[in-house]
Amino acid sequence: MTETVVRRTSGPQVGPPTGALALLSTLMFVAGVAASAIAGGVIPSPTSPDDVVRTYFSQHSTAVLVTSAFALAASAFLAIFAGALASRLRLLGITRGGAGLVQIGGAGAVILTVLSGFFLWTLTRPEIVGDLVVVRALQVLAFASGGFGFAFFLGVILLGVAGPARHTGIVPGIVLQIGFVLAAVDALALVGMVWSPLYFLLPVARFGSLIWLTYVGFVLPKSRARG
Repeated sequence: MTETVVRRTSGPQVGPPTGALALLSTLMFVAGVAASAIAGGVIPSPTSPDDVVRTYFSQHSTAVLVTSAFALAASAFLAIFAGALASRLRLLGITRGGAGLVQIGGAGAVILTVLSGFFLWTLTRPEIVGDLVVVRALQVLAFASGGFGFAFFLGVILLGVAGPARHTGIVPGIVLQIGFVLAAVDALALVGMVWSPLYFLLPVARFGSLIWLTYVGFVLPKSRARG
């Protein structure tokens, strides 16, 4: 009796397409902002007057609901992207620091985005919008989790890629420098928690980082170079 041994001959498994996943997540975030602006205008910031906040959340529940739905959809794609990106880094031989930071940053960004989405959804409930104190609390929580916290953990993901890229060359030089700048902006945006004039950094931090990750997701090598 002879025994047949079947061996796998396929190449390394590169996992889901990181560029497409990052693009889908970015588009969900952009669509949420655009749809909200069309349906009722931009959601007020924590520094907005009480009457503006009360009027917005009482009259534009659809806009808030749409924003929360897109945030939750974006978090799903971001979670898959972070996992795929960490796997890709390991495939490229980056097993220390980089992949771990991507996982930590991805988990933090996803969790805070989900929380922000649920806080916003709660703000659409009729029994909630009549209590200004509760509305203010939920508004601040949604802003902090989806703004400061989300930007900070995106910065962690960027460092997880840009740090090892200095020595491996997996990211083009100018793109690498932009990544470090954006990571610094992500961290600096946290100062906005104590100094509101820095709120303007949040869109730059969030969407700049997402665009950077999308580009990197497409250009990242799919296999380790053989030397």
